[in-house]
Amino acid sequence: MDTEINGYNLHVPCTVDEIKYQAEKLHQCLIYAKYYEKMAERKCLLVLITKDNEPYATYELNVNNAKVEQAYCDELDRNNCSVPEKENKIFGDYFATFKNKIKRRMLSCGN
Repeated sequence: MDTEINGYNLHVPCTVDEIKYQAEKLHQCLIYAKYYEKMAERKCLLVLITKDNEPYATYELNVNNAKVEQAYCDELDRNNCSVPEKENKIFGDYFATFKNKIKRRMLSCGN
């Protein structure tokens, strides 16, 4: 489910390469912690946010209760990697459009 809101692209990744690129650019543990396996097992859902075609933030969603587990921007500075309020609002608007679908079934790539 790809969406553009106020210049931000929100995207559920379908390949390990997408997740790896996001992890490398934002210094995140997405590959090391094997989030791609968690997604394949339908334990979590990642939403990647880009701005100007560059990785900006990553959200991890719990698929059992359709809640945000964590959200981070660039983690190179662990004291300054929280997603700002403006972008959290954009994500909230996006998330509201499919939150109930997560409770019923896991999203598939391309939906």
